[in-house]
Amino acid sequence: MTICQMELALNTPDDSFVEDLTCHTKSDRSCRRRFFLREIWPFNSGRGKYNSEETKIWSAVLGPLLALSCAILLWGISLQSADPRQMNDLGLVSVLPPLIYLSLIILVASFCLAAHQHQTPEVILLLHALALIFVLHATPVLIYGTLRYSWAWKHVGIVDYIQRHHGINPDISILSAYHNWPGFFTLVAFATEIAGLKNPLVVAAWAPVFFNFLYLGALLLLFRTFTSDRRLVWLGVWFFFLSNWVGQDYFSPQALNYFLHLVILGICLRWFSVKTLPLEPTPSRRHWFARAVSLFHHIISLSARDNIPNSNALPLERTGLMAVVILLFAVVASSHQLTPFMTLAAITALVIFRRCSATGLPLLMLVMAVSWIFFGARSFFIGELGSLIESFGRVTDNLDENLIDLSRATAGQRLVAIMGRALSILLWAMALLGGVRRIRRGYLDLQAILLIAAPFGALMGTAYGGEVIFRIYFFALPFAAFFAAALIYPSSASGTSGRTVIWTVLLSSTLLLGFSFAHYGKDQQYHFTKNEVDAARYLYNTAPPGSLLVEGSRSYPAQFRNYEFFTYVPIDREPPESQVNIIDNPVEVLSRWMDNKRYPRAFLIITRSQKADVDALGMMPAGSLDGIEQSLLRSRKFQVTYGNEDAKIFVLTDDVKEAGQ
Repeated sequence: MTICQMELALNTPDDSFVEDLTCHTKSDRSCRRRFFLREIWPFNSGRGKYNSEETKIWSAVLGPLLALSCAILLWGISLQSADPRQMNDLGLVSVLPPLIYLSLIILVASFCLAAHQHQTPEVILLLHALALIFVLHATPVLIYGTLRYSWAWKHVGIVDYIQRHHGINPDISILSAYHNWPGFFTLVAFATEIAGLKNPLVVAAWAPVFFNFLYLGALLLLFRTFTSDRRLVWLGVWFFFLSNWVGQDYFSPQALNYFLHLVILGICLRWFSVKTLPLEPTPSRRHWFARAVSLFHHIISLSARDNIPNSNALPLERTGLMAVVILLFAVVASSHQLTPFMTLAAITALVIFRRCSATGLPLLMLVMAVSWIFFGARSFFIGELGSLIESFGRVTDNLDENLIDLSRATAGQRLVAIMGRALSILLWAMALLGGVRRIRRGYLDLQAILLIAAPFGALMGTAYGGEVIFRIYFFALPFAAFFAAALIYPSSASGTSGRTVIWTVLLSSTLLLGFSFAHYGKDQQYHFTKNEVDAARYLYNTAPPGSLLVEGSRSYPAQFRNYEFFTYVPIDREPPESQVNIIDNPVEVLSRWMDNKRYPRAFLIITRSQKADVDALGMMPAGSLDGIEQSLLRSRKFQVTYGNEDAKIFVLTDDVKEAGQ
């Protein structure tokens, strides 16, 4: 039998059947070629019975897996040529090789195409999301080889304190907030002891990867309470990780408590959602009040029409789930100052608007959070009560404290700040348009609207150390990402054309570009070389208790060991007139500081990261710390007790002589 006769025997139902009947009159080579292209080649459009299954497998599984493998391979190769010592004030972006961007483009395109296809198994989408998290957050770990960000080192220092003292000190003067909300550090100290580790430094370096993996599961739980359209769910998750640039996922109480916050919301929306509508309001003589109640009832009625998956649970199961929620919130209340009230605001809004049936939960959460403040964190609360009262209700002032002065920063840092703001504006614009498209398709998404609005109440309370606007963005981000994804997939029947994939790739690439600058843009001062870590270890191991530690700035591996023994004076935090005196006459001013009989010893440490921090943000004139260092090196009053390429530790020469005697 010839190839053409075999083709005839397949009885294909398409329109080419009549043409194939005459195949035997043509050359066998032509028939073989046409048969191969239509029936065997996997990129065929799927005509004919022979290749339909092969095509589906290729497009849904093999193609995305091949693209994913290629992206990971290119990323791994590219890391070998990244040299952090060549970094400038644009941060890590300035030293990443072009190959890593190619790997990210392949990863983005593969995910967008896979998410668009209904037949793609969810495990493929999961692998893409995990790969994105790993590439974005493991890259600094693998390139630097040390723990990133000075506050992460301070958090290691709290764990070190608990390990040495087997407890906390709420009345301590340095980093006292952590001793008054010690839940996270106590858990880490316990886990470190169980694992047989001396300290959690290795674990802390990988914390961003670990916490973002946790966020992925919590977001899937949460978004699936909003919609049954898996494309919208996965694209919302994807946009979240591309827009999470504020850097609150490092080794910190906020990172863990954010995960617990998302889990609590997910449980309440999935297993404690309201199944029935409230009763119609009764007429009232107060016409304005009646209209308000009627509008309230109308909004709730509209949101009840959304296509939201319901999960039925037995009474015993609901009791167990509520016990889990209460336990998780107890951890949150004892671990962080801000997160309990973010969770309380979110749950209260859901209960008021009949999206959550646990009507007594907000009151219980309020009692737990306030009780911890008055009893567990009493020392801190009394000391900070005045500043809390002063900042309450000052929305404009609280906002102003959160933004850096761009006029003092370098050109690179100005670009980094602008990229972060532009990324945030773009995401919120996408969320607004996506929300409009959802409403036009008949979906109100009331619970998501409530959760995106709830964090903004924090503006009334405090500036939170100049970070409240970033924390608001962080807590509202999941729901903004959901609505941003709705711009592409507003309903299950929308976004079926090939142009949708192109738009998704373009928007994802734009968000990725903004993330790269905004998240990595301060890494010149946020990352620490092994030389800097060695210098910091020498300092904290050598300085006797009660010593004075003068620092160029706080941007170095600080306070990670024996931190409570020392007095710290960062030069960049001095008043402007004091800074001028130090810059003009560093030897005389610093020798007077360090020749203080109240301290048994005094040390001055200046590092590469401190210089980068001061110069990039303009906290002192550019080159100030370098000039101070050079003056001390030339002076006979100072001696370098430890030094390497990236750090110098100075002591007074007289102190060295006295120590020798």
